[in-house]
Amino acid sequence: MATLREVLERILSSRLSSPSVELANAMMDSSTWTAAIRGSGTAGTYQILSQNCRYSRIGRRIFLDLNITMAAAVTGGGTGALNITGVPFAKIADAFPIGAVSLDGLDWTAGALLALTFTTAGAGSTLQIRETNDNAAAAGLAVSAIAANDVIAGSISYETADA
Repeated sequence: MATLREVLERILSSRLSSPSVELANAMMDSSTWTAAIRGSGTAGTYQILSQNCRYSRIGRRIFLDLNITMAAAVTGGGTGALNITGVPFAKIADAFPIGAVSLDGLDWTAGALLALTFTTAGAGSTLQIRETNDNAAAAGLAVSAIAANDVIAGSISYETADA
């Protein structure tokens, strides 16, 4: 019985000069990306000490991981929700991916459930941490919640329109 890879190589062999290499390159990719923190209203200035942000791509499915440690001194000054920019691939419109997030040191509402998601239902590439409380509307975590030495870690999976 042929493997999935062998079947795909046979199907694409008439269209590709080197099916094994081109199929692997078209379907899989993995690299790093550079995150930045900003406020959704006023951007402010948020210094990052270190980050380990990676993505894996299989076709149009993106698996995004982030681990950000803020610097020992953070200028701040942003307003609105805490946004994470620099995402390498925009999500498709009308998709509502929800990811996991872990916060170390940030100030969030006691008892709230936290989720990593995108700021818009439309196509977009800006992430936001959402707080959900019982019997209340979900809201973006305030950028003022972040301070020196805080850590944001999370993962999210989503679909991109980028071929």
